[in-house]
Amino acid sequence: MKSITNPTCLLGGWAVYHSVNTSFFRKKNRPYLGSRDIDFGIYIKPMMSKTKLISSQLFQMTHLLESEAFQIDGIRYRKDITYDIRGANGEEKKESFPLYIDIIVNAYPPSYSDIIPQYFFEEPLLENIYSSPQYQIQLPKISHHLFMPTPEILSAIKLQCICGRNIHHKRVKDLCDLYSLLFYASKSFKNTVEEMKKFIAPGSVRQVKEIVDKELMIESEKLLGEPPGSINTVIINLFNEFGI
Repeated sequence: MKSITNPTCLLGGWAVYHSVNTSFFRKKNRPYLGSRDIDFGIYIKPMMSKTKLISSQLFQMTHLLESEAFQIDGIRYRKDITYDIRGANGEEKKESFPLYIDIIVNAYPPSYSDIIPQYFFEEPLLENIYSSPQYQIQLPKISHHLFMPTPEILSAIKLQCICGRNIHHKRVKDLCDLYSLLFYASKSFKNTVEEMKKFIAPGSVRQVKEIVDKELMIESEKLLGEPPGSINTVIINLFNEFGI
């Protein structure tokens, strides 16, 4: 994080963590769920020229990751982190885990494919986040160059994630995140949903209603340690606010 020198948006699970952890910890006496990945959102001007793209924040980020020994793994960056642990008999041994970093962009200019061989995830709402400081929350304790979206935009993004992913454990985490943003974030449920309406169409909410079943909610409640029916109550209220 210290190597980031341009304003950069933290997205994904760690943005949710920093949005809800204070309230969640106060109630549960344990931290909110972490994430296996780190997601960075980078804004690219839609008609950026090749010259400007080469000197853009996106290029700086990819070069930074490569200089830190991250390697392309599909459309993600991966680095295996090795650490020491002490075994049951007191002997020290090494273990490792893969650290993934996802780069997310708002769009691709026509000149992009001439310069960069790989594509990344897309999130159009990055344009709203970067263009309006009112939708940014600074994270100076981590980096003076890092910020995250406000809960309403993050909730809209998480709701879209539920629609767009069909991997069960990821849907469980996305539902946990959406619920927690609506219930534990600093803004009230009503204010968050009213702001969400600016960024997400009722059709997407309707899709979520078709996807989120009883089994998914029960699994999410167990993961969060929430009382039975708590997620159902909040999600039903969300559907009602959208008139669905």
